[in-house]
Amino acid sequence: MLSLLLSPGPGEIAIYGDGSFSGDLLVGAWAAHVPTFGLMIAGSDSGPSPGHFEFRALLDGIGAVVRVDQTTRPLHLHTDSEFVIGIIRRLSARADLPKRRSLESIRELYRQAAELIGTRSVRWSRADTKGTYHRFCHQSARRALREQIRDYLTLHAEAALRYEQRRRGEILRDRELLLGRLRRMDNRLRLCDARIAEHVKNI
Repeated sequence: MLSLLLSPGPGEIAIYGDGSFSGDLLVGAWAAHVPTFGLMIAGSDSGPSPGHFEFRALLDGIGAVVRVDQTTRPLHLHTDSEFVIGIIRRLSARADLPKRRSLESIRELYRQAAELIGTRSVRWSRADTKGTYHRFCHQSARRALREQIRDYLTLHAEAALRYEQRRRGEILRDRELLLGRLRRMDNRLRLCDARIAEHVKNI
């Protein structure tokens, strides 16, 4: 088995995770990286919220570690999600999730994570968003989301129409903002030209 071939390694196992989400289509993607074992995991699915996919990334990372590491070494989870940090605090304390509607989307994921970590201790850090490992997860999740959206829109013609109409509206709004900025710059340029002409007359 792979676990028998692994060297003892560091005293704790770092897991990096990040998620990506389309609120228009309610689909998302996630990616996790475990440098100790060179594990790289990515996936995509439908889902309700960004936090769901941010936590799913770490859950898949934990699952991958447990499959190859038969020790009880501590886990060090890295995320840039404030929502997920709050969840990890409860996970590390083996506390039940509060009965809040906002947590329903991850209740089953939380149960799976608690089962996977077993007796391992868990700590967390806010991810350095410019760090190599986090950027790898971020880019992998974005790439998986693009593929998920492409596949989803291929299968759902009405959703594709709504998606493109929404994108068109966003582009038109961006265009109007840029035109407004250009008009303001033109006014500033004319004012500057008028001042230059006035100075030239006085020389």
